[in-house]
Amino acid sequence: MQLNDDSPNLVQRFLLVLFYYQTTRNKPWKECNPAASPHGSATANFCYRPDYVPGEATSLVWGDQWLSTSHECKWAGIICETVQSEERTVVELRLYWNDLNGPLPWEITRLPLLRFLRLNNNMLTGALPTGLFSKKAGVALESLALYSNQFSGTIPAEWVANLLEGSGKLVNIHLNRNTLTGKIPSELGLLAIKTLSLANNKLTGSIPQEIFNQTPLESLYLRKNDLTGTLPSEVGLLTDLKYLNLNYTQISGSLPSEIGLLNQLEELILSNTNMQGTIPEELCTGLDNLWFFGLDGCNFTGTISSSVGIDTNKGASGEWE
Repeated sequence: MQLNDDSPNLVQRFLLVLFYYQTTRNKPWKECNPAASPHGSATANFCYRPDYVPGEATSLVWGDQWLSTSHECKWAGIICETVQSEERTVVELRLYWNDLNGPLPWEITRLPLLRFLRLNNNMLTGALPTGLFSKKAGVALESLALYSNQFSGTIPAEWVANLLEGSGKLVNIHLNRNTLTGKIPSELGLLAIKTLSLANNKLTGSIPQEIFNQTPLESLYLRKNDLTGTLPSEVGLLTDLKYLNLNYTQISGSLPSEIGLLNQLEELILSNTNMQGTIPEELCTGLDNLWFFGLDGCNFTGTISSSVGIDTNKGASGEWE
């Protein structure tokens, strides 16, 4: 593909080429490597990319290998939309289960209209880059899926400051199944998050009080961390909450009666925590949508409605978290 200084997709293509080389530092990708590489294929076998057609069902089409001479929007795993002057612009990277490795190149979020970054189930390592969100990076990003990688270190509190300064749109954060440490940044409570999945890490401390200011929050997955403290009464402020999973943490104390204010709640999983006490009556009378309550390994007393499923083994949904 011939490019010059005036090509509208010059920066976009450069960022994608940079992303490829920085995520093949230790080994090539599983699929979709350049045809010229030892692991490439002249016919791009097994390289799929989603094809979104407004108003129609999503289908899978063949995707060109990365770094090929075709337009980068035809490369596997890249989803583009037509914007100004009919130029195709990247709005999503979907490259999960493909052996991406090495540190995550933060520059990829300099793609100005990137809304979905789905790089889960790879071999990405190192710290979560602070620069992933800045004045010129991540401003359009709505969903960040980095679960099931090998990230370590802490969750950068700087993300929030940069998102607020740049009017960020991030609403879904999936960082589960890594080896992240430290505390959950209280600054996350300043964002309008719908899904916060931090399960299966090594996070410590209590759940920040600010998290319960997240009135749009629908899913909170914190299972299998070393979290302590209690579930505060402010949980009743999360009126949109549908899924709350705290099992295999060190959360203690009683279940606050304010849980009965969560009339959208469908699953409440507290199995294998240190929680105890009497099950609030509000759990049986105020939660019409609750169908699953996990309490195995806790010291609760009392009774609950037979219409609610009781967990005696493992969780319901969210096990992948």
